Amino acid sequence: MGEPQWDVVIVGSGAAGLCAAIEAHDAGARVLVLESQGEPGGSSRISGGMMLAAGTELQRRHGIEDSADAFYHDYLMHTQWKVLPGAARRIADDSAPSIAWLEGMGVEFYDFLSDAGYDGVPRTHSAVGRGAGVIEPLLERTAERGIEIRCRSRVTSLLTEGERVTGVETADERVTARQVILATGGFGANFDLVRELIPATQKAGDWLWYIGADGAQGDALGLVEPLGVPIVGHGRGVVMTTPGFTTEAFEGYLPGWMMLVNNRGLRFCDESLPYGLMDGLVREQGDEAWVVFDDAAKNAALPGAPAAYRLQIPSLPGRPSPNWDRDIIDAQVAAGRVARADTLDELARITSLPADTLRGTVARYNELARAGEDADFGKRAEFLRTVETGPFYAARLRLATVCLTCVGPAVDRDGRVLGAGGVVDGLLAAGECTGGTLGDRYVGTGNSWINCVVFGRAAGRTAAAAALA
Repeated sequence: MGEPQWDVVIVGSGAAGLCAAIEAHDAGARVLVLESQGEPGGSSRISGGMMLAAGTELQRRHGIEDSADAFYHDYLMHTQWKVLPGAARRIADDSAPSIAWLEGMGVEFYDFLSDAGYDGVPRTHSAVGRGAGVIEPLLERTAERGIEIRCRSRVTSLLTEGERVTGVETADERVTARQVILATGGFGANFDLVRELIPATQKAGDWLWYIGADGAQGDALGLVEPLGVPIVGHGRGVVMTTPGFTTEAFEGYLPGWMMLVNNRGLRFCDESLPYGLMDGLVREQGDEAWVVFDDAAKNAALPGAPAAYRLQIPSLPGRPSPNWDRDIIDAQVAAGRVARADTLDELARITSLPADTLRGTVARYNELARAGEDADFGKRAEFLRTVETGPFYAARLRLATVCLTCVGPAVDRDGRVLGAGGVVDGLLAAGECTGGTLGDRYVGTGNSWINCVVFGRAAGRTAAAAALA
């Protein structure tokens, strides 16, 4: 084989790919980025642009004591050690330096820190301009460096020589390289893969919706399959609950006034918990649940009323519910998607919930609401409302809004892909296309973004060092 055309070829131009490209270039490598879609940026461009980090200058300015060690501990505890500890350590150690690095790239962050409600301390840093506010400065920096990004260049296979990856192939060309970095994003737009690899979504049926870009087709999974690379993280992904009123309704927090029950008619959580926890709790109930409320609650649900109370986002003040106001509820009753009955027994009959259990659950909830203290699940008193004024309503919730997929090849702390017998020579990966870096419990708002930035940078540095050695 002749001299490779490039030192490093990066497949994908979202956050992970652009960070990798800049780091590899700055380490002296000749870099090419191949993007399957018509413009760079991927799902990162249309995301919230929020990222977790510990020990940052912003935290210090706000008097928040935090550290990489504390972040690492929280990361493993929240994920129940179901991640690669080396990957978690890399994210924890490099999170604060990566925020500083992004600022050096021209990214601006709000002078504000968010807390999803279970982070321990506020760690979520929000970029001004959301995802585009990160991607655009990174694209400017790649352009200044003369890094080529070829759009509409979907990679269809990896080139190999023996057990070494030596480049990539698209529909139009073969591109040789000393190192290849996969940064293709997840597979949220490929519903067949979503249903196969995240079985909790199978009950969603035609409610299924992906909030990201069309290019998230799971390309990395197909690219590594011929190499026999193990795929890890099966079942993992962040999937929000939805009542299926509309196909596209992004709702990270349910309104706190709701009461949720499972198919046995039992309450199972604080209904105001954030999406990162609600996802797992609903999975444990059989991948679906029921919202139960009364006419008083419905009539009090004014259009545009704020739904979230814990996670404050500077760019999204108020965050009204896209599903749960009285006008929408009335329309969904008429459409048959919300059950309505004059009595709880009749509601139980319509929904096939056990009537005795449902009555008992509602009675207990009303007792807690009148006492002003949720002694069972700890929901804040301001959200406790009795369910006693008929008619009564119920709507099914399913896990259907796909936000993030976490299934893919595992990587070491430097971003090198791990095959069955160790590191795959010449192949790295970063971001959402990898598995093992994110667990089946989301660590906090911005977990995915910091994973992309940290491992994109790490993979870029590692690839450049190997290519130039």
